[in-house]
Amino acid sequence: MENIFIARQPILNKDQALFGYELLFRDSMHNYANVKDDVYATCKTLINLFDNFGVDNILGNFKGFINVSEDIIMQDVINIMPKDKFVFEILETTRVCGKFIDRIKNLKNDGYIFALDDFIFTRDYLENFAPLFGYVDFIKVDIRQTSPEGEKVEKINLARGMERIKSIPTNFLAEKVETRDEYLFCRDLGFDYFQGYYFAKPAVMISKNIDPSRIVIIKLINMINKGESTSRIVDVFNVNPELSYSLLRFINSAAFFFRSEIRSISHAISLLGLKNLQNWLILLSYAGNKTQGIASPVFHAAASRAKLMELMTDKKYKSKDKRESAFLVGLLSFIDILYKRPIDELLQKLSIEKEIYNALMYFEGFYGQLLDICILENEQNFGEMTKKLENIGFSVDEFNNAKLESISWLNNLIRSL
Repeated sequence: MENIFIARQPILNKDQALFGYELLFRDSMHNYANVKDDVYATCKTLINLFDNFGVDNILGNFKGFINVSEDIIMQDVINIMPKDKFVFEILETTRVCGKFIDRIKNLKNDGYIFALDDFIFTRDYLENFAPLFGYVDFIKVDIRQTSPEGEKVEKINLARGMERIKSIPTNFLAEKVETRDEYLFCRDLGFDYFQGYYFAKPAVMISKNIDPSRIVIIKLINMINKGESTSRIVDVFNVNPELSYSLLRFINSAAFFFRSEIRSISHAISLLGLKNLQNWLILLSYAGNKTQGIASPVFHAAASRAKLMELMTDKKYKSKDKRESAFLVGLLSFIDILYKRPIDELLQKLSIEKEIYNALMYFEGFYGQLLDICILENEQNFGEMTKKLENIGFSVDEFNNAKLESISWLNNLIRSL
């Protein structure tokens, strides 16, 4: 299981109170970025934030500033980002054109917040970004790039530059503030927010990650593009418990505020919608991944157990909702093995129905009893298994037949994927 990283650097207001954090791409504990692809860096940072660290854990009630290239802004991927949590920093390399201006206008009208990153007072920069001045809420000025000639001239150029742009109706943020003298000077010039080593260096945080298979992600994107049925899409998730868990983590992140508790993967996709699902998958495909995919024996065990529980539940209730919930219980029953973390820690990150949670944690209810029976069978405790099957109204033969059917289903599905 690989380590994954993210860094954040505080952004403070005039009173040196915390306003937000800039989120920075990192690929190691070394506190610097090795960015070769802006799209990759942005998407990897966002995936790590959503799937592993959690938006609330990293940002709390504060804003998150994050770099976005024009490619990200122009695609629908940005629509799945929680606009109330992020300030999207438009890179200094962006070439502003009519389509880009229209896109920023529309997103701004939809509630998105933008900043101009690494602002410098050159004629080319000002001419390029002038059409956006009315649509950005922050201009981040790199105070170390105002002059290469030393502190005195640097301050003069910074003061002159600020005089030129102070009429723009926006908030000014001083970047790379490294001393108290620089902070006081920038504050007196009219800067509203501050960021730099004087306040704090970026703090690198580390977590563990298992990325879903790139092949499966691309397959799902193609299925959505071709108009495949939701049931076929659900089938792919059903043999990829890692991807299913990532989907549940995402749908319960700060990006969405669904009141319904999730009862199945099908339910999650219906709430999310195929368009948002596709956007999330595109984000994952940009970020890159490495796993065993459906070749993993853990995947096989989880998928076959899920199908077995679905078949047994269908025999008892003949209810689509109940059999899908049973499938989800079986699918999630291996996540502690998959992620090498306690199951209670993992389940706390998901907004699943209480009945499903209690089944996984305490073997309560019908789903819990059925899960207990599956575990007893796996442990070859057939005497206890037989008693518990009788308690819920099933024979050993019915259970064995359902298990054979689940194995056959898994083999056929893997061959078709």
